[in-house]
Amino acid sequence: MALSWNPEDMLILCETAADVAALTDAGYVAMIAPTTEDFSPISRAEHYVIAANGSSKRIANSLLAAGLCKSWQLSVNDLSGYEDLTQAAAEGGDDLVRSIIESSESVFADEVHAFSDVHKPENIPSYNTGWSFLNPYLRWGEAELGVFAGPYAGGKSALAQMLACDFADVAGRELGATASICAWEDAAWRVKRNIERFAETREDLIPIKGPAWRKADLLKRTFRITCRPGGLRSIDWYLERAEQLYHRENCRFFVFDPWNQHDEERERGDTETQYVNKMLRDMNEFTATYKVIMIVVTHISAKSYDDEGNIRPFRIAQAHGSSHFGKMADRGICVARTRTLPSAAGEDRMIVRFDKAKDEETMGKIDTIAVKYDRDRMDIDVDDEATTELRELWRF
Repeated sequence: MALSWNPEDMLILCETAADVAALTDAGYVAMIAPTTEDFSPISRAEHYVIAANGSSKRIANSLLAAGLCKSWQLSVNDLSGYEDLTQAAAEGGDDLVRSIIESSESVFADEVHAFSDVHKPENIPSYNTGWSFLNPYLRWGEAELGVFAGPYAGGKSALAQMLACDFADVAGRELGATASICAWEDAAWRVKRNIERFAETREDLIPIKGPAWRKADLLKRTFRITCRPGGLRSIDWYLERAEQLYHRENCRFFVFDPWNQHDEERERGDTETQYVNKMLRDMNEFTATYKVIMIVVTHISAKSYDDEGNIRPFRIAQAHGSSHFGKMADRGICVARTRTLPSAAGEDRMIVRFDKAKDEETMGKIDTIAVKYDRDRMDIDVDDEATTELRELWRF
C-alpha cells in the first residue's frame, strides 16, 4: 500500500512557530522539530515530513537515529526555495503551502526514483583515436573503466600503451589533458622508448611541429606511476597517486598494468573473486567521480592455444580470477596474437576483439579485427583480409 499523503495521517516537523502556524492553516498537524534528546515525546504518525530550509536531511537523520520511525515513512523538503512557509502562504495561500508539502521527497530520492526523472544529457562527449579504422569500434567516453585481457605476450600491454599515447596526442590536446601508464613489468626506459617511437610515427602521419617537439611534448604529458623499491602496492596507494595526477596535471587516461602486481594485497579471508570485486568497485568509483578513463590490463585463465598453435577464442569474462572483470567493466577488449591466419603468410597479427561496450551507440560496436602491429614504429594498421578470416574463426 502506498504511503499516505492524507493530512490526517501526517506529522510535519519544521523549525519555526510561524511555519507551524502556516501548516496548521493549510490543514496539517505540525510541530517544531525537537532536539535529538527530546525526540521521545513526538506524536506517532504514518507519514513524517521534515519541512526545514537546509536542515531537512539532518533532522530526518536524527529522527531515524532515535528509532521512532522507518526510513520509508520519512519525506524531506527544503521549502522549494522559499525562506519559510509564511512567505509561501503570503504569496500563494494555503494551496501553495500544500503544493510544497506534496512535493516532498524520500530521503533516498537521489537513489530511488521513477525513470520519468531520468534525462539523457544533451551532449554525450566521445573522442576518436588517431587511427581512423578504429572509429567504428572504439570511441572514448567521458568516464569509463576498461579491461584489456589476453594471454601472456599477446600484445595487450603494447596496445594499452599506444592508446594512452594516442589519447594524450589526440583527445588530450583537445581537452588540455594528459595520460598515465603504470607499467611495473617494464623498466621505465622501455616505456619511454615506446612513447618516443609513437611520437615519431604520429608526426609522420599527422604533422605538427616536428618529431623532436612531439617527443618532448608527449614525454611531458605522459606520466608514470611507480612504486619505491620494497613499497607496498595497494589499490588505495595507486588511486591516491592517480588523484594527484588528475588534480595537478589534468590526467584523464590511466593504464593500470599489470593487474597481478596487486595479488599480494588480497586479505586472508577473501576469495579471489571478492578481492577482484573490491578493487574494481574502487576503480569504478574513481572513474565516475573524476570522469576519467581507466584501463586495467590482465591475463586470461583459459588455455590460450590449441595443439596446432591456434589461438582459442575467448571472452573478457574469462579474465583470470573473476567474472567480475567482464561484469563491471564499461568496455572489454580481448587481445592476442597469432601467426596462423592464411592471408598473413606466417606473419604475426594482433587479434583485437571488442567484446563489451556498455553503450554501443556512443562507445563503438562489438566486433573482431586483425591488425598489423609494428613494434619499431609503435603503430597499428588493420589487415582487412586477415580480419575477414578471423571473424569466421571467432564467431560467438
